[in-house]
Amino acid sequence: MGSMAMMIGMGAFFATLIASRRIKERAFAALTDEQKLALLDSFSGNQALRMIPMAVLVLLFLAISQRAPESSTLITGVFWLGCLVYGAVTVTLNTLRLRRLDLPPAYTRSWLLGRALVFGGILTLLAAGFLASRS
Repeated sequence: MGSMAMMIGMGAFFATLIASRRIKERAFAALTDEQKLALLDSFSGNQALRMIPMAVLVLLFLAISQRAPESSTLITGVFWLGCLVYGAVTVTLNTLRLRRLDLPPAYTRSWLLGRALVFGGILTLLAAGFLASRS
């Protein structure tokens, strides 16, 4: 039962990644050349800096897990909650940036749909992992 849940969860996760990518690519293709350039310029800087909070979260998770293995379920739950909060904050900030660029609302909706699909896939994968750990 556990391995079947994980296979379904992983399948759903990868399906959402692929669907999200296709939706965003189709929306990007509908933009004008000027809009594409503005979009790429807006998100090109500081890519490495945007990953620092996630790296800190992972390092904290690893360090705390080593020191308190008896609390691994709680630590893992807090870690995943932190990841989801980080993702939600990032999506909110990026959505605000997209709106400032004055891109067509259809593009922003498609981008948000793509992000929602990925979040859904992550939650499905987490649920599958939880179910698998209980079997």
